[in-house]
Amino acid sequence: MQGFELPLVGKSARIGLGRTLCLVIGILLTLLCLTYDDFPNSTLKIIAIIGAFLFMAITIYSWTSGQVIPRQEQRTRLILEKGIGYNMLPSKLPRDTRIIILQSILKKVDNKYSSFLLDADITSIDFDKNELPLVYSLSTYMTLIKENKAASDFLEKYPVKKIYELCFNAVKLRPFLSFGEG
Repeated sequence: MQGFELPLVGKSARIGLGRTLCLVIGILLTLLCLTYDDFPNSTLKIIAIIGAFLFMAITIYSWTSGQVIPRQEQRTRLILEKGIGYNMLPSKLPRDTRIIILQSILKKVDNKYSSFLLDADITSIDFDKNELPLVYSLSTYMTLIKENKAASDFLEKYPVKKIYELCFNAVKLRPFLSFGEG
């Protein structure tokens, strides 16, 4: 799915700026320690070495620690990717972007699942396992935009773990998935 802009997230921008700043300060302090032999006293040189080490450690830690995504979120993203080709969680998107994505999902499902718009009873419907990611994506976006009984019922009947087990637990896919069972 392409064709719309995602807004800049302030928290992500601040984290990226902080990482870059720590890296630059760490590199500058390291270069200062390596090239400048005539420090006024040895205490300043020790402080500069410790500072260089500290800033580089903060940079490395922030790059490696911020990348962990919980298993439930990984599975949800995988289902969304399979269903609509876009793996960003809808809860992390602004409302107008969610509406644009929902409209594109509705175009994909055509009249086949139009009952979701009418709060139909879906508990008796057995969905094709290949269509579960698409219907899950539809339900997820619908429940986040407005209350819809059919979408809520679907998510209750087919939670993330169940869809994952039905669609992605094939033996041939397991080596390619970075997250385990549970």
